[in-house]
Amino acid sequence: MPRRRKKKAIPSVAPKTRQIDKNVRKTVILFADIMGASEVSNHKTTREYFEFVRAFQKIFLEICREHLEAFQDPDENYYLYDARGDEGLLMIFPPTEESVFDFGRDVDTAITIAFGLKRRWLLSDENTNRIKDSGLLPIDIGIGIHVGHTWIDQSQASKNRSEQNPPDPQNPTGAKPEGYAVNLAKRVESHSRNGRYTNVFLSEAAHGAWQNSPDERTIIFDEQQVIEPKGISRKIAVFEVKHHFLPTDWAELQDVSMRGKSLLNPQAANPELLCVAHKMNPTNFWLTEEYLRQIILKKYDEIPEKERETKKARETAFATALDSVEYLANSDLRDSGILLIQGFIEGECYHFENERAIYKVAMELSPRLAEPYWYTALSYSYQIDASLNSDTSKKKQDLNDEQKKWLEGAFKNFEEAKARSVNSAWILFDYGCETVRWAENNAELSEGIEMVELAANRLPDEVAEAIKQEPYLAGELENPRIKKLLKDAD
Repeated sequence: MPRRRKKKAIPSVAPKTRQIDKNVRKTVILFADIMGASEVSNHKTTREYFEFVRAFQKIFLEICREHLEAFQDPDENYYLYDARGDEGLLMIFPPTEESVFDFGRDVDTAITIAFGLKRRWLLSDENTNRIKDSGLLPIDIGIGIHVGHTWIDQSQASKNRSEQNPPDPQNPTGAKPEGYAVNLAKRVESHSRNGRYTNVFLSEAAHGAWQNSPDERTIIFDEQQVIEPKGISRKIAVFEVKHHFLPTDWAELQDVSMRGKSLLNPQAANPELLCVAHKMNPTNFWLTEEYLRQIILKKYDEIPEKERETKKARETAFATALDSVEYLANSDLRDSGILLIQGFIEGECYHFENERAIYKVAMELSPRLAEPYWYTALSYSYQIDASLNSDTSKKKQDLNDEQKKWLEGAFKNFEEAKARSVNSAWILFDYGCETVRWAENNAELSEGIEMVELAANRLPDEVAEAIKQEPYLAGELENPRIKKLLKDAD
């Protein structure tokens, strides 16, 4: 028998208790800066430049306030924002270090704020005059987002944020915008002016947190870049947002929440101004996709409510958007992101066959991307629903051969999407709803409900609200497992 090692004697002196500084918070940090502000100052008087900068500050503070009030829990205002000179700073942090906190969703909120800021800034007097009167491209904004630790004074962080923004220079409301994380976020923002698409960049830490978010992903990033930021002792990876597009349920989201109203406001931009800017630079992804986004929202809003679900009305409303995206999809800039947007618009026009053909090409270009499979599955589901005139009383045995093939295609693509996205709540939810809708026995019904439960574990409140609105689950609202999900969310 091998000899055991003798244990060392344990010292009688008690070990020191590890001190945890509860003021140290993991924080989502966003820096925004006017690109080319110094050059602008060369062509303005001191007073004119002052007004130019003040306009930016006002827009930054407005966008932060509007979006944070819509996106964050009103009882936990764990954010600070400020604008000084031609720069804006936003910090989102948990109430305590021990909190269960989904940084991925708050990174996504920061990205949404970034695009809301760019959208509102495009409508500023300065940019409107440049585009309409001078034929010049708009002045843009560079944005950097990072996740790291900052120091937050607990005694100040608990105060009402609406009274503390913008902070008094003599009382910085607990935020200490110094240190490695803040410096790195600033360096990511500095690099953003080298961007080729949107000039919205994320650090590797922010990008990693965002990937863990269970919410729907409506953005696609360009390939990783490695930079050597000034004042940082190592190289870092950064990612530029390349595409941004509407969520799958955009039409329903518009009226159901503050978040939907804020994110999908058809009056948030001027389509005519965007059209002029887009024609000046038709290969600019940010301008093109912003133009597409806004004309879809605006034209849909103009359709009489009783005609909104008709194919003819939608084809007429989205004709301009379809022409514009086809131009881009056939250019040298064609990639899976552009194809997703093109397919999405085809689907909104009920061109289901065209939609799926486009997604198939996107799958070939980006085999690991979940969205082409998810959207293909939804396309089959919508086509079945349209062919049945939204009659949810129909069973699987009532379907004809063609409808059964569509259903097979839906299930196959839901499975492919699920395998490619381990965190998504909404892919699971949609797959679960489809399974419940067409279940022929208790085992299939249980399998569908299990997927809905898993989705609810990832996004409890949002999924609970979706359950109430989902016609495919209407017959299961009294199911004990579904009732429990709704009760737990309340």
